[in-house]
Amino acid sequence: MKYWSLFFTMLAITCHGAVAQDVCGGILTYTGRDVINESRENSVAAELYTQHCEGSSAKKSSTTSIGLEAVVKAIPVKFNFGGTSGEERLNNFCKTYDSRRSEFSAERIDKSIVVREALSAFNECVSLAAKGIFFNPKIGRTTLVIDVRRGSDDASITGVSYDPDLMTCRLPPKAASGGRPAEPATVATTDTTRDLDGNYLPMVCERKPQVGASGEKSYPRAELIVATSRGSFFLPVVGDVQLPQQWASDIGNRLAGIEAMAGKLEARAIKCEMQKATVQGHYPSATASIPNDKRGKYKLSGGSCSINYYPETPHNGTILVSRPSDDNTGWYCIAGDPPNIPLTLNLTAYAIFCALAE
Repeated sequence: MKYWSLFFTMLAITCHGAVAQDVCGGILTYTGRDVINESRENSVAAELYTQHCEGSSAKKSSTTSIGLEAVVKAIPVKFNFGGTSGEERLNNFCKTYDSRRSEFSAERIDKSIVVREALSAFNECVSLAAKGIFFNPKIGRTTLVIDVRRGSDDASITGVSYDPDLMTCRLPPKAASGGRPAEPATVATTDTTRDLDGNYLPMVCERKPQVGASGEKSYPRAELIVATSRGSFFLPVVGDVQLPQQWASDIGNRLAGIEAMAGKLEARAIKCEMQKATVQGHYPSATASIPNDKRGKYKLSGGSCSINYYPETPHNGTILVSRPSDDNTGWYCIAGDPPNIPLTLNLTAYAIFCALAE
């Protein structure tokens, strides 16, 4: 978290052909695939509020720099409360988050290693932007692309570190200039040096799978460090497994979502009520309906029918129809007496309707 103070002291930085959204945005988007979206968004919002807000307003040291735009861009959608400028959007976020802090704090805040590392990498990226080194990472399941450029002052890459058993990173060919011959694409190593300019230099890293006996491809957690003349950028890459049909992280996300929904349902009781309606006749029909004032909340869950002679003697009648009503707001019944034996029947319809308790 120490890097935020550097961000807040920086002045407005001139962009050479790149916009603020290009800086750092991919880190929080791609590094948390093993955490369900809601948990990751809650953690990011809580961290941004802690670092950038004082009560209901943004910290006074905030600026309209590229760093600020990157922070505003990182505010999760459900916490993005609008504004025409980066400063206004940050102020709106601080104001609304502060007024509803107890509500947001009650939500599950995930403190997993993945979330903490993603936030730390984002902090480092913003810190380097304040020094005129701009990283724009894009992290896929099997491929990473790290775009890097400098600001107005000279800067260079001074080394790239990673485990070669887990991935291979390459820098693009280098054009001839200043009497120096052109160079082909090269594998990036700790000895790599490359001068940067105002255009993004793409470094592409291909992850290496470990193939299991059942055909699954595992991609272990990896770490990538890009050293520059103004500081190093550390990027964690989460592990994943590609099963023969789909990715393990997708399955994990769906299971986590199901567990979260199940937990909410278990915490709430179900209450049910019954309504009945009775009609007399030789071929009576009756409908027991959910009361109008309860139809928005309660749903029909079942029903039944019963018949007897009038009054209350054993019956020989027959239930002809027993089903939900056409609009599914009640239970519909029809009964009939035996042929050539005219009987007056009592037909009673019962509707059972339920809702989640408050």
